Amino acid sequence: MLKFFIIILWRASGQFDLLQTSPIRDWDQILQRQEEIEFQGVCVFLNTEIFADQWTLNYARKFIVWVRSVFLVSIKRQFKTTTQALKVFKLMINGTKGTNGDPKLAELYEYGNKSGEVPLFWYRSKHEWNAIIKETVLKHQCYWISTVWLDADDALLDDYFKYITEEIPKILSETRTRDGLPWRGSVFGLRSPKWLEMGLNRCTATFRNGPHHFGGYSQGQGLILKRSVWEELNQEFWPHTHHKHYLRHIREWVMHGLGHKDYKSKSGLGKYRQWRHSPAMINLDIREAAESGIQMINLSKNWTTSGLFVRTTFSSHFDWYDINYIPICTRERICKVNRLFPKDVSYIMRAWMKHKEIHVRLLEACNNNGFFFHTNKQLGESCEEIEQTWLQYHEYP
Repeated sequence: MLKFFIIILWRASGQFDLLQTSPIRDWDQILQRQEEIEFQGVCVFLNTEIFADQWTLNYARKFIVWVRSVFLVSIKRQFKTTTQALKVFKLMINGTKGTNGDPKLAELYEYGNKSGEVPLFWYRSKHEWNAIIKETVLKHQCYWISTVWLDADDALLDDYFKYITEEIPKILSETRTRDGLPWRGSVFGLRSPKWLEMGLNRCTATFRNGPHHFGGYSQGQGLILKRSVWEELNQEFWPHTHHKHYLRHIREWVMHGLGHKDYKSKSGLGKYRQWRHSPAMINLDIREAAESGIQMINLSKNWTTSGLFVRTTFSSHFDWYDINYIPICTRERICKVNRLFPKDVSYIMRAWMKHKEIHVRLLEACNNNGFFFHTNKQLGESCEEIEQTWLQYHEYP
């Protein structure tokens, strides 16, 4: 599975005149405006991991075609609407899982060298990853640093970079915590499911059949942090962890790093694992946000853009057993599904239908996808037995 981490630093839309007549409520606001004048610019780092050690060459080729057709295209589409808030961009792949040097991924190693392609950078450790971040931030005088997580078989909806680099910093700059203090940063993501499903020549959108996570889904889940806070945290950044616990990990990491060693967050644990819009949930989120200075921005509210969970036969979460209930992906169907999303996703469905040579069968998914076992395999069954059972009630197109 291929996963990307995006790191983004915000550039203020304009310089502030400290002598202007607009009200300044406290000294913190004066210092913040001075800092915004000194530090501007956006640095973006996209990070991924590839678990390709058990892939066949044929499966790897299919997956790379899909990555190039959708994931990388969705990244390039971001630059149609980005402004000066986005200053520098780097796409990085984690090679610590034996990925770096794997001949099955030769085409990915070559990607980024041609004009118009997104540059790729490989790293082998958390230390190297943080070193790249540090070097970039120091060179470009960034005010905000943001990280966004995305699996490589997923995509970004259009205008996501624009939202992260303009709208979220605006929210954080113009509001305060419950206690009236400036925000240190924010975790952001979709708390409710927003899925595009495709497989066996079928496609649909799913917005209901899934849990609502307190900390958000992993697709597009991210962190935006003030540069000054990053400097207090020894100029190191926190890598993405499991999406259900990411909000808790970030709040604890920030607080512990600032000297509050006894701080503990409950977000994502026990009865706070799944999000319910109840007084108890809201009160906990507000209280922890005020204590840590880390807000949780739920992109599901007033959904305009986000990361997108694209469930295909490459995904371990693909629903092989209920696929017959999904309509055939005709031109009319693509148009109908596309209208359900705030941004254009028709190019994703068209890419899937165009490249039928990459469609994965159940046997191939079972043998190659290391996460398939956790969601589909029965104890003691072989992949051949699983497919034979499936074929009793289903058929390939």
